Amino acid sequence: EKCPELKKEMETLLSETIHLIKCLETDRAIAEETLNQQKLRKGKITTKIDAWSIWKLQELPLAVQK
Repeated sequence: EKCPELKKEMETLLSETIHLIKCLETDRAIAEETLNQQKLRKGKITTKIDAWSIWKLQELPLAVQK
């Protein structure tokens, strides 16, 4: 009550700090979700490459024999 300016400044600072923490948490959650999506994408690509490699190993000897 003796320093209303200081109280107001502290409230503003606290509000900005809370806002920053919320923004950082949102950014972290988005980054985590993006990372999970990229890991899934990598897994699908790896599976596709493996399937093509197996197909190539099976089909190439047959093509050479013909």
